[in-house]
Amino acid sequence: MATSTPAETRIRPPATFLRRVLFFDALTGLNSIPLALASGLISPFLGLPTLYLFIKFGLFGFYGVWLFFALWRDPIPQWISWPAIVWNIAVSGASLMTLVLDLYAVTTLGWLLLMSIVVGAPVLSAVQYVGARRYYR
Repeated sequence: MATSTPAETRIRPPATFLRRVLFFDALTGLNSIPLALASGLISPFLGLPTLYLFIKFGLFGFYGVWLFFALWRDPIPQWISWPAIVWNIAVSGASLMTLVLDLYAVTTLGWLLLMSIVVGAPVLSAVQYVGARRYYR
């Protein structure tokens, strides 16, 4: 009589690192909601148009809300982490293009804001990529 072995099951490592990184990204997106609402007040300080700031911070806020609620799923599906990586790279590229094309008379404070996005978003994407590769392998 042949003995049957149970199907090999793959146990995923705990998603604490990936979940924390994505949660941090969601918090940065949620923090931009007040900035979107105050875009008219901060526009003169940054040298960027009010509509530009409202749209940029509004999209960040929508992304943060989406990511925050998507993180409640367990296990973390791949359709959450990979779009987050692509989003951060796209945001970094858009901010860099704003600076390179010199479309607006950006103040020093506005330049610092955009450069923090240009540098910070790819770093966050790289950390998210490391977490996703460790979790989904």
